[in-house]
Amino acid sequence: MFTYAGRTILLVEDEAIIAMSEKLTLEQDGLRVKTASNGEKAVQSVRDDPSIDLVLMDIDLGSGINGTVAAQRILGIRPVPIVFLTSHNEQEMVSKVKGITRYGYVLKNAGKFVLRESISMAFELHEAMQKVQRHAQRIEESERKFRLLAENSVDCIWTMDKRLRFTYLSPSLKKIAGFTPDQWEGTHLRTHFRAKEFLRVGAIAANALRHYKTFTDITFETKMLNNRNEEIDLEITGRLLKNAAGKVIGLQGTTRDISFRKTEEKRTRKRHYRFRTSRRGHSRF
Repeated sequence: MFTYAGRTILLVEDEAIIAMSEKLTLEQDGLRVKTASNGEKAVQSVRDDPSIDLVLMDIDLGSGINGTVAAQRILGIRPVPIVFLTSHNEQEMVSKVKGITRYGYVLKNAGKFVLRESISMAFELHEAMQKVQRHAQRIEESERKFRLLAENSVDCIWTMDKRLRFTYLSPSLKKIAGFTPDQWEGTHLRTHFRAKEFLRVGAIAANALRHYKTFTDITFETKMLNNRNEEIDLEITGRLLKNAAGKVIGLQGTTRDISFRKTEEKRTRKRHYRFRTSRRGHSRF
């Protein structure tokens, strides 16, 4: 049984005897075959019938629009695979169908085997292209969602390579440190810390990359320099950054401004201190 038995093909051929012969040949392979005798009817058939899986298109269709024009109009409706039937030699064929998305062509009277294999290859190529397109659409959708998340997050989302140079920063960096992402991209981690604090933060990053097989996500607090060269309190969450093959290529994570929280913690400690000292003063009497 033909691999693609059950699929529907639109055969576009203006010569009735040839059309009937090719229709019988295709139906013997289990294909459902609909016919159109000219380009206009072919375009209308594709527009009206979503079940058509492939178009077998003769180039020369007598009066009216030819096969190449009909193919262009059909592709404007939906991306159905098109295989051209022709009596032209290869050079003439390439010239006629230049610029048209196609899935091969078959010389008329080439025989049942060639016709079957050409149709099989067209279906396989079309399915492969659809998988690529779906994959690309999923990637595009994931990137869109990530951009939306990054642009609206109060945390700064970042990535860096194994040399500890930033490769991406989300727009929230501006709110947190006063810098735009492009001012930081390509810069080294050490640029944004006082020397003593970088020794600590750099050691954490180096340890993650060195012991990547056992490293798990880490969250820690630090002080980073803003655009006024002042230290600001931050909470950093870091994890390994891997490529599609699972190889570690750097680090990624988020940075959160905790200045307000640290200020409130200091105020709380001061209130507790005043409360304790006042109680000790009262206990003397």
